[in-house]
Amino acid sequence: MIHVVLRGSEGPPRATRHGPQKWARQYWTYILGSGSGNAMDIGVTNDLERRIWEHHAIAREKQLKGWRRERKNELVRTINPAFRDPVPSAQRV
Repeated sequence: MIHVVLRGSEGPPRATRHGPQKWARQYWTYILGSGSGNAMDIGVTNDLERRIWEHHAIAREKQLKGWRRERKNELVRTINPAFRDPVPSAQRV
C-alpha cells in the first residue's frame, strides 16, 4: 500500500549529441506502507509501477526465505512436481 507519492521535478537539462534536452527524467519519491498503516520503506524511482512490483517480490522472497526447507520443497512440488528447470540452458548467462 502506498501512503504518499510525491512527484519530483524533471531535474536539470542534460546535453546530448543532438544538443540540450528540455527535460531530464521525471522521478517519484514514495512512502510505502503495510496494510496496518505502518510505513515500511521510503524511496525514489523513475518507474513507480515497476518499483511497487519489486517491493511485493522482495516481501514474498523474505517470507519464503523464512520457511523451512521441507515447506519450500512442498511449494515447489505443487507448482513443478517434476522439478524441471524453468530456464532452458540456452538462455543461461
